[in-house]
Amino acid sequence: MKAVTGHTWFLEADALYCYVDFKGEAGTRGIIERAWELRKKVYVPAVTGDDMSFYRIFSFEELKEGAFGIPEPQAPEAGEKKDEALCGNVLMIMPGVAFDRKRNRVGYGGGYYDRYLACYTEFYIHTIAVAFECQIVEEIETEETDVKPELLITERRIL
Repeated sequence: MKAVTGHTWFLEADALYCYVDFKGEAGTRGIIERAWELRKKVYVPAVTGDDMSFYRIFSFEELKEGAFGIPEPQAPEAGEKKDEALCGNVLMIMPGVAFDRKRNRVGYGGGYYDRYLACYTEFYIHTIAVAFECQIVEEIETEETDVKPELLITERRIL
């Protein structure tokens, strides 16, 4: 998605924290590949119970089916955890099922990204959600613990 890979936050980032697209989600593989081309560190999430951690990957071959069938690092315990890379410029690409024009989001119901970002408030992490235009709805009810992305990028616009 050129709107992401051409954005200042992406270009200036030292590290990319990004979900791996799954079951029709807005694609992130091109974003990840571009990050590797630019020699950025790429981290993807792995879920264990109620916790989500990010681990550095160097290729898609390192991924296997994990929690909820989502591709995850094969051996997260052997990888570099994300908290080891939070110095420098970090960009996180967030998933979602639905979004509204105010960038409120509905995820898959686990609250993983909300809890994760709440734990690392001492670090500044830019956040962009990528979605298809058909995922934009009029309004989403929010909870106090919901974290909305700074930007929402679809195939047609940036909110």
